[in-house]
Amino acid sequence: FALMDLFGLTRPPFDIFSMGGMIFVETMVLLPSVYLMLAPAFRNMDPNLEHAALVSGASVFTLVTRIVLPLLRPAILAASVFMLIVCLVVFDVPGAIGMPVRVFVVSTLVYVWAAESPTGLPLYGRIAALAALFIFILIALGVVYQLLSIQGQRFATVSGKGYRPRLLPLGRWRWPAAVAVWVYFFLSVIAPLAVLIVTSLLPFQTRITADALSRATLDHHFAFFNNARLITAVWNTTIVALVSATTVALLSLIVSWAVVRSNAPGRRILDLLAFLPIGIPGVMIGVALITVYLTFTAIPIYGTVWILIVAYTTTFLAYGSRTTNGVLVQIHRDLEEAARISGAGFWTILRGIAMPLAMPAVIA
Repeated sequence: FALMDLFGLTRPPFDIFSMGGMIFVETMVLLPSVYLMLAPAFRNMDPNLEHAALVSGASVFTLVTRIVLPLLRPAILAASVFMLIVCLVVFDVPGAIGMPVRVFVVSTLVYVWAAESPTGLPLYGRIAALAALFIFILIALGVVYQLLSIQGQRFATVSGKGYRPRLLPLGRWRWPAAVAVWVYFFLSVIAPLAVLIVTSLLPFQTRITADALSRATLDHHFAFFNNARLITAVWNTTIVALVSATTVALLSLIVSWAVVRSNAPGRRILDLLAFLPIGIPGVMIGVALITVYLTFTAIPIYGTVWILIVAYTTTFLAYGSRTTNGVLVQIHRDLEEAARISGAGFWTILRGIAMPLAMPAVIA
């Protein structure tokens, strides 16, 4: 509507309620997750390799294709496989943009089977069959990822041989890069936030015009802060967020250490189990947890925030383990071997070497 008013168009220049609209919005939404997964790997890459290539006369294209991308291959593979799975099961964007115009994807179809079944009863059997299919797809993708990254030691750049992370100047590319970042920031943060703020001030949902803005009111805000459940909701949200995030971060580091650094039997299976839940629709995870904790009453967390913490930890362990896997692959084993020769044990190595070097990924 804003573009129509600005350029005097009789029809919208593009239709956001379409497959293309869903792809565009989903890309904007998932880009921060990919950034958080790849940024620690970039930070841990030794710039001496890039400097050596440039001194030897390599072009920027050669530098990127022969050094940067190969070194980042485990992290890029992890992010790619993970985002592929996320796109298969994500619901928020397809539900908001696709469902109103009957453009369905798998996740919205699962919602229809659960909440809007023609029989009036949730089709949990059909949902379970679809979830089983997703598990097989996920296992196949996980095996492909493991085969591609099995030579992980080749990508280690953080070692005891004078590693010093440094910033590389972008040169003439700094302005195009800055423009690209600001365009993304405007489309994904500034514009949606501005629309949300303006919409919260309107008495009813309508097109944003000068006439609508003249009716701006704070009634919605007063109603929100006068809600008796606000304090309880904020407190519960804080507990769930902090405990879930902390648990996921620590479990991700431990799981990645077992998968990437140890020779423990079954570590590949552990790696698959760590991100299997992301391939299961959220409806099915919820139903499974309800069933489990209604059956095993020895753990009385049903009907409390702790069952939400278990659910979030189960789901987001996939995010954490993919990120920490990519970072630990870059840490050379000679650091741990030196620590072991000096008499350090497992927890000392984890706390004194792995944790500090993987801290950007853990915080992310």
